[in-house]
Amino acid sequence: MAPLGLGHWKRGSDRKKQKQKKQAQGPQQQSREGTSEEASSSRSPTPGPGGGVPEPEETRRVPRSFFKCPSSDLVALVAGMLQELVGLNDKLPFNPDQLTRFHSRAPPGISIYDYLVRIVKFCSLEKSVLLAMIYYIDLLCTTYATFNINSLTVHRFLITAAMVGSKGLCDSFCTNSHYARVGGLSRAELNLLEVEFLVRVDYRIVPALHSLEQYYRNMVSRADNLYVFDPVEEEEEQPQTQPQPDAQPQQDAQPPPPPSSTATRKRSSVVADTIPTTAVLAQEADLTRYPKSPGTPKRIKPSPRPNTNPVQ
Repeated sequence: MAPLGLGHWKRGSDRKKQKQKKQAQGPQQQSREGTSEEASSSRSPTPGPGGGVPEPEETRRVPRSFFKCPSSDLVALVAGMLQELVGLNDKLPFNPDQLTRFHSRAPPGISIYDYLVRIVKFCSLEKSVLLAMIYYIDLLCTTYATFNINSLTVHRFLITAAMVGSKGLCDSFCTNSHYARVGGLSRAELNLLEVEFLVRVDYRIVPALHSLEQYYRNMVSRADNLYVFDPVEEEEEQPQTQPQPDAQPQQDAQPPPPPSSTATRKRSSVVADTIPTTAVLAQEADLTRYPKSPGTPKRIKPSPRPNTNPVQ
């Protein structure tokens, strides 16, 4: 067994050797490394004001329906909205009396965007579940007054909302153990968060479709011209109301004349002739008119019962 502190001394000696090797290479090699690092940093996506949310280099065109929107753009929109809410709520004074089960001891080291990408990748989240997370925030804040989405609650809320939304909106979903491994929690703790969430929202976990569409359009409109709706799709949705040049003008359609009393009477008489009368129905129902089949046995009359008590 190595003595105490030997490993630390070896690591320190290795660092000194690397430093001496870099000094021996000269300033020319260091300048080359610096230029390569600058080039690689310029090629990487520019992090936006949302703490790790990448901004597109040019304005992205997205469809008006979130079902057709790429998952990468939808994740960036949801993460940007969450980061904006967290930035506003973190400025509020902290109140220890308003601690909830969703609070963590310290903000996690992973950003909201990276955490959301991890959930989408390893849990195969649907697009409707991503938008349902924003809907759940408004619903939970309405029914649970002490809850607030901030840097201490956002990560636990996201993994809980992803699990509950997948169970309520999707036909297939993962187990609680899988969601716990992806979210970095224990299964027992995630089970408690799930029960707390469902009780607080009164098990109303299925939002309306028009609500999700409204959340999607509001996020696109608030994206500071980073995302806009595709104008080509808007033109295709508008109906073509211009008349054709070769088409003849249609004449004013006149309503059909009301039926005359004679025609109505004639129709009623024809219908009455086709309806059988009561006598005809009774005659057809009389089965005694039809002859008996030859194989029908004759009915034998019973013999009279003998008198056992004769009159004396």
